[in-house]
Amino acid sequence: MRKNVWLLPLILFTMIFCSSCNKKNAQTSKTTPSDSIRVYGVKSGYFQTNLPQSKTNVETWFDNYGALQYVEIREMNDKYVSMKLVRGNDEYYYSTYNNEGVKKTVEYVDYRTWENPSQEEMVQLGIVKHPVEFVNGKACKVYSINAGLPAKMYIWNGFIMKNETQDGEVLTEIVDFREVAVPINRFDIPSHINFTEKTLDEPQQ
Repeated sequence: MRKNVWLLPLILFTMIFCSSCNKKNAQTSKTTPSDSIRVYGVKSGYFQTNLPQSKTNVETWFDNYGALQYVEIREMNDKYVSMKLVRGNDEYYYSTYNNEGVKKTVEYVDYRTWENPSQEEMVQLGIVKHPVEFVNGKACKVYSINAGLPAKMYIWNGFIMKNETQDGEVLTEIVDFREVAVPINRFDIPSHINFTEKTLDEPQQ
């Protein structure tokens, strides 16, 4: 069976950085995202993320502050495209490889919470805050993290504009960002895909 490309470094680093925030938001994460809980600080738009090491390109369209997202993931020299669809607390993973997909219910994290870790969380995860830096015109909060996979992240309104190793090697970078309206049908659940529901602790094949 073809190995899915959803498990990208971008997702892994975000999970590490937000691990303690998931516990803090446990009471609110089961609710549908609203104006009080947001993934991003921008209502709608499009951004393109490059992962130079794996030669992967990720395109994301979003609306309702990230409560709706449609993601396309392309690896160089791979004819298949992997997709991720976010609708509230439900995530749908599928690809052009076949008509089978996975649906998961996830915990919801407000970017304003995980962008501003407490002093306790900073000590626990080995987080160091650095001066603001600009990435592609965006004034980013900059953090280095030493827990798990050491990295340095440049964050703007919930978007990881750049993620690099401690040696300065770029792992992910948003190279194109546009605040634009996105057609609502972009977030439709594909009717030709047979989705299997899985819990968070079940591995993806």
